[in-house]
Amino acid sequence: MATRVIPEFSVDGQRLAMAMREVPVDGVISYADLSALISRNVQREGRSALMSARRQLQRDERMIFDAVKNVGVKRLTNSLVVSTSQSALKHINRTSRKGMGRLVCVDYQNLTREEMVRHNTSLSLLSVFYEVTKVKSVRQIECVVAVTQKVLRLEETLELFRVVP
Repeated sequence: MATRVIPEFSVDGQRLAMAMREVPVDGVISYADLSALISRNVQREGRSALMSARRQLQRDERMIFDAVKNVGVKRLTNSLVVSTSQSALKHINRTSRKGMGRLVCVDYQNLTREEMVRHNTSLSLLSVFYEVTKVKSVRQIECVVAVTQKVLRLEETLELFRVVP
């Protein structure tokens, strides 16, 4: 069995992170400038170094960068970070709907018992993700959060969707 190597943060990634650390909030650093720092195009072969730098800055410095198409990367303001979470919810909703669509095409009777368990577990979870990320559900949670002014615990969030028989 091969030993798993945990890669170190590359020199290129470190150079990019150092330059990106200097970008002010709402500022942009161009792909050209970033590419010049590592002598590789960060939109092609140097992309992994740029992604590593972005992840490292998010994890260690709480700095969020997003791509500006064919321009560079922009350091997001707090407001922009919050607004990008909406696209994540939409993505989860679409992905869960597609996953459910695939699972319902399965010839269930021809699955092994183990596959049936995985099928039903996946379908159960995907349906929860789909339901709680619908626009109506998000609004329902927003209404409660607006009143409480806090992040809801899992139990509190699930309680909003409890169906009383």
